Amino acid sequence: TILKNPFPLSVKPGSQMHSSVAFNTQEREFFVVYNSSESGSPDIKGIILDENGTPVGDELMINDTEGDQYNPYIVYNPTDNTYLLNWEDFRNVPTWQENGEIYGALLDSDGSVLVNDIRMIDDFGEPDEGDQRHNQIAYNGDKNEFFVCWSDMGPSLNNVGVRGRLIASDGTLKGPIFMVEDTTSTQMYPHPIYVPQKKQYFILWEDGRNVEDPDMYWRDIYEMEIDIYGKWMSPNGRLFSDEVVFCEEPGIQRYASIGYAEKSDRLLVAWQDIVDEDFQLGETDDQAGQHVKEQGGNIYAIAYGTP
Repeated sequence: TILKNPFPLSVKPGSQMHSSVAFNTQEREFFVVYNSSESGSPDIKGIILDENGTPVGDELMINDTEGDQYNPYIVYNPTDNTYLLNWEDFRNVPTWQENGEIYGALLDSDGSVLVNDIRMIDDFGEPDEGDQRHNQIAYNGDKNEFFVCWSDMGPSLNNVGVRGRLIASDGTLKGPIFMVEDTTSTQMYPHPIYVPQKKQYFILWEDGRNVEDPDMYWRDIYEMEIDIYGKWMSPNGRLFSDEVVFCEEPGIQRYASIGYAEKSDRLLVAWQDIVDEDFQLGETDDQAGQHVKEQGGNIYAIAYGTP
């Protein structure tokens, strides 16, 4: 049942986009974060709402460091009643089209910033400098810490891989950056979750190892053979399971997502299977007989876990 018609959260000059939502189980509030170009350069902002969708305060400025900040992702820590978010950060370069880094912030339950500019990865100017994008976070309630990961284009990798690191509950870096997946061609758009019953993380990603040209630029994704893979990871990031192949059919499988059912101990993985559709336009004088190729798709899913 729709309880409330669509309503604006941020209507400002410039572009407001890339929203992410976390729910606070103690305060029973939603925290929505997004990037806003009101100032001319994208910054990270947020707003807190009650369960009815009513804002409980003003719009919050979270990070307005010089340069572009894009694509925030936020998770809630119920142990400390705090939030951790991260984003793609372009403070070292003129535009978002150049190499990015991943920065973050730790927020209190009311949205006030406890720790800002957490340098999850910033390899600008280093020999293996790469482009980092597609940031995500998972919270481990057993150890009260976070696992953050991203797509990484460092030149020492096999085109594009997935890297990550652990972040302590107080926002400090906990150990070095480590490799999650770096096989032939591209592994990107990671989606991590923590599964308390197994005391392990599961990471899902889009995989281009079956593409004909393993050095193909990752933005040319619609010309690739993209599949859906995943694997388990120990809480310390040192041990990994064999890969789980969810879909390796010909064509492009993208926009994967994952959820976990605790009672049945099962994961559900869903994705879009992209197809080229050829359809005929309407029969007006200027459209009659025209055909258009577009990339549509169907949604597939797999249940995975305890039989």
